[in-house]
Amino acid sequence: MSTVGTIRVLHVDDDPSFADLVATFLEREHDRINVHTESDPSDGLDRLAEQEFDCVVSDYDMPSRNGIEFLEAVRDRNPDLPFILFTGKGSEEIASDAISAGVTDYLQKGSGTSQYVVLANRISNAVEQHRARQVVQETEQKLSELADRTDDLLFMFNGDWSELLFINSAYEEIWGRSIADLEDAPSSFLDLIHPEDRQKVRQSMEQLSNGNSSQIEYRVVRPDGDYRWVRGDSKPVLNEQGDVVRIVGHVRDITDQRERELHLKTIIDNLPGYVYRHEYESEYPLQFVKGDAESITGYTTTELEENIRLAEEIIHPDDREDIWTELLEGIEARGRFDSTYRIIAKDGDVRWIRDQGTLIEDPATGNEVIDGFITDISSQIERERRLERQQTFMDESLDALQDVYYVVSEDGELIRWNERVSEISGYADSELDNIDISALFVEEHRERITDSIDEAIQTGASTTRADALTVDGERIPFEFRKTRVRDPVHGEAVAVGVGRDISEQVQRERELERIRDFFTEAEQLGELGAWEFSTDGTVVWTDGTRRIHDVDPEFTPTLEEALEFFHPEDRETIEQAVTTALERGESYEADLRINTAEGDQRWIRTRAKVLDGADPRTVRGFVQNITAQKEREQELQTAHAQLENAIEAGALGTWEWHIQEDRVVVDREFANTFDVDPDRAQDGVELNEFVSSIHTADRDRVEAEIDETVETCGDFESEYRVLDADGDVRWVLARGTVNGDADGTPLSFPGVLIDITERKRMERELHQQNERLNEFAGVVSHDLRSPLSVIEGRVELAREDGENEHLPAIESAVDRMNRIIEDLLWLAREGRDIGSLEPVSLRDTVEDAWAIVGDPAADATMNYGDEDGDRGLIKADSDRLTQLLENLFRNAIEHGGDDVRVTVGFVDDGFYVEDDGPGIPDDDRDTVFEAGYSTAESGTGFGLRIVKQIVEAHGWEIRVTRGRDGGARFEVTGVEFDG
Repeated sequence: MSTVGTIRVLHVDDDPSFADLVATFLEREHDRINVHTESDPSDGLDRLAEQEFDCVVSDYDMPSRNGIEFLEAVRDRNPDLPFILFTGKGSEEIASDAISAGVTDYLQKGSGTSQYVVLANRISNAVEQHRARQVVQETEQKLSELADRTDDLLFMFNGDWSELLFINSAYEEIWGRSIADLEDAPSSFLDLIHPEDRQKVRQSMEQLSNGNSSQIEYRVVRPDGDYRWVRGDSKPVLNEQGDVVRIVGHVRDITDQRERELHLKTIIDNLPGYVYRHEYESEYPLQFVKGDAESITGYTTTELEENIRLAEEIIHPDDREDIWTELLEGIEARGRFDSTYRIIAKDGDVRWIRDQGTLIEDPATGNEVIDGFITDISSQIERERRLERQQTFMDESLDALQDVYYVVSEDGELIRWNERVSEISGYADSELDNIDISALFVEEHRERITDSIDEAIQTGASTTRADALTVDGERIPFEFRKTRVRDPVHGEAVAVGVGRDISEQVQRERELERIRDFFTEAEQLGELGAWEFSTDGTVVWTDGTRRIHDVDPEFTPTLEEALEFFHPEDRETIEQAVTTALERGESYEADLRINTAEGDQRWIRTRAKVLDGADPRTVRGFVQNITAQKEREQELQTAHAQLENAIEAGALGTWEWHIQEDRVVVDREFANTFDVDPDRAQDGVELNEFVSSIHTADRDRVEAEIDETVETCGDFESEYRVLDADGDVRWVLARGTVNGDADGTPLSFPGVLIDITERKRMERELHQQNERLNEFAGVVSHDLRSPLSVIEGRVELAREDGENEHLPAIESAVDRMNRIIEDLLWLAREGRDIGSLEPVSLRDTVEDAWAIVGDPAADATMNYGDEDGDRGLIKADSDRLTQLLENLFRNAIEHGGDDVRVTVGFVDDGFYVEDDGPGIPDDDRDTVFEAGYSTAESGTGFGLRIVKQIVEAHGWEIRVTRGRDGGARFEVTGVEFDG
């Protein structure tokens, strides 16, 4: 399209001069017209293809093609381009054809210049109309595109709403009906308007038909039941006469907006305060108030908006100036403010409020206004004041504590403390401010303090002990407990703690440690242990208890496991005692056996007591290893039994003389020994009753010894004779000691009495044996004297005649003397003693003994009897058994000759040795075992005596009988066979 304002005209006329003339007049008449001429229609078409023109003026009658044909050609290319047929031939036929071909105007050439004025006007009007149509088309196109793209409903009705002129597709989205249905029935949109809003919409339609604009909000109920809130904004279109010819407008779906507004209203209505807008002036002129203003100010929102109007009227007079200054400073610095001040409510009460606001631009007026929100903080202020008072109270209370209170940062910096810190450390508050807390402790504990702070920050809590170091260098032990908290001001984790002077506690702990060590040592020395169990199943053992049970130091049993240690024969006893203690609260004490974890059996003494008031019921007690005691008791019982046997066998008795009361208390045996009533003696009798029973030959001596012992408070020992109840004389040995007090006054005289009658008898026998020994010595001397006499005589004869024939007799006498001396030495040195008994093979011992005694060159033989074969081993002293057999074999050879036949065999409980020699006469069999007895010329007379002593030393018996071949037979019985 051409440049706005200029009208470019293409004039085609086969007369160039006329065309130029027309161009001159047209350009002169309208300075906006710019004419380009062509003389041929074909050239005109080419020009139209090259350039844009606003109008074409053409002659009709031209050589190549006429004006109508040229018009048709132009219309093929540009249907809307204005085309004026300016021709000299005028007829209705030409005019009709031109109109049919789409000519814009038809003008017949005439005379005079006025025709050019008309042509110029026709051109100008045609172009203006064309341009106007283009603008309308473009506008309609844009509006149509906009209407199809917008979510708003755009509409156009005629003035009385009877005809729908235009509506976009948003109608179908909002109303849920098709546009075609609305075109058929233009007022049908009313059917879907909410019944409560329908009348309001009709009134709006009437208002528009009367020429007045309208804004209205109403609800549309769609066919699917969903409803939408819409806002309609409509205007009437008037003609020149002021009549309403069209009604245009748009409808916007405000459902989301209304829901947001409803939500916002709900929020505002439920806010603990109210919102407002006021002008940016110091008097705070209110524009609107929303929310619960009445509960805060006592005024309704309407009263504030209409009656109060200036918000400063309710601000406390003492706060008005400061508040405005604070508001200005906040707006200038941050664009907002946050103020706390007082207001005077409608009822006259003074209330504290918090006012938070922002400076904005009013979207309607563009003026600066304040939007804000006010809350009642009277309760908060009161709480803060209470908190301040409480904080003051807490500070004073913390300062009054005897413990130190402190807050340290993660880096160990002291942030807060009470006065106790200054008092103990000796540092002033200014010196403590931000000090590294580890500096307040001794060097060796500083790392411990740092670690405990880290532990509290990391884990939430810690406890540690450290020695504080005062300005004066004094060390004070403290226990510190720290907890991690969040600093409400800086939001950082800090450690809050309390430190307590534990000097006394440390002293007590040392004392407790000493007691604990003492207890542990006592447990070890006394083989003691403590324990505790409760109805909830808890069992506690001390180390001593674990040692007694031979378990690991970490072992902690259940009650069932603890009871399993008891010996099966004692378990029922302990289980019943434990059950009774737990159920009835009864204590118990018992000596029982346990099997330790190492498999040892031990005796223990356990004593239990139920703790008063303990919940759950708790039984506590001790256990003591009394194995040694039990062993001693067993030994004592054995000794006691032995003592009782000794008392019974040896008439042992005890006495105690209470000297000051002259009352002697004795046992029954003692009383019987002195012919005193046993029942009275057990209660106590006078000393004279016992003294009177002492043999008259000994009484004076014994009384003198008693008096001396009492006087010196010394020891007493005396042997004397007494007359017992049967009138027999008995020898006794009395031993005792007189006990006295610190001043040497004799108080008691306890002692024992031993019946030594048997000993005295043995002494007499010993004396008699000694006499017999002398006699034995005489026999020995007589027996030795005979061989000595032989030797002396033979020696004398040898000297006289010088012959060696006397030497064998001398050698034989010397040999007999040696054997007599050897036997005598054995009897004197070894007597009845034998070594340990052990299993010995009788057959092997027989062989060994015969090998020693038998002469290989002689004809003597040793055989075994016809009885059952070797019965195995016998228990004997191997050397003494060999000696026994040697003497029996030698006796057989000496009495039976070199060809004697010796037989060894078994009897029921022993063995025998017999020979086939001359045997032993019946009259000599009782004396055969006496020393010096021998019928052989070369015998010593001690061999069989030695045999008898060896037999008796083994506990055996020996007897002499006649052998099967008439020789001597010695049977040894009472032998114990082994296997």
